[in-house]
Amino acid sequence: MIMLPNSTFLTLLVFERCHFFVPGEILEAEKMKGKIGMSNQRQIEALNELLKGEYKARDIYDKTKGIQGDHQVKDLLAKFQEDHDRHIERLKQRILELGGEPIEGTGFAGTMANLSATYKAMLGPEAILKQVYEGEKMGVHSYEDRLDGLDETSQELVKEIMAEDHEHLKFFEARMDHEQQEDSFEQ
Repeated sequence: MIMLPNSTFLTLLVFERCHFFVPGEILEAEKMKGKIGMSNQRQIEALNELLKGEYKARDIYDKTKGIQGDHQVKDLLAKFQEDHDRHIERLKQRILELGGEPIEGTGFAGTMANLSATYKAMLGPEAILKQVYEGEKMGVHSYEDRLDGLDETSQELVKEIMAEDHEHLKFFEARMDHEQQEDSFEQ
């Protein structure tokens, strides 16, 4: 508050990118600040959770593609890793646009997922395909669960990422069907 010489109080409120409001606008600005500030914070948190999942997927593909003896599976994992790298960059950019700080890495949960994926990769293509398929499916569900709480721009981004992840699922399903057919021929 600033006291003016005529004893009138004038409150200036700094709000979102240094806009100034005078007394008549203060109540409305405080209402908006609560909505926008909390809304952005919730969106940033939701996008950071999705970002964590993207890091996890990228890291799993990175760790397991080198272990795979099956070159088709290895190439598939490398392509999907590139997709997830792109998703990471797009999510990070959106979080920055909202005024947030993108997280880096996956933490302990990601480390455990990487260990599990590495083990599955050593068991062969069928085991790793099943694990990464389930991971992609969980990722799509995470996006779907958070979609309604996001602003229009973030929703569009999430829908684009989900569309790519749905394509990943189709590839995994087709490849797992192929693996099952090969197994039935061998028996």
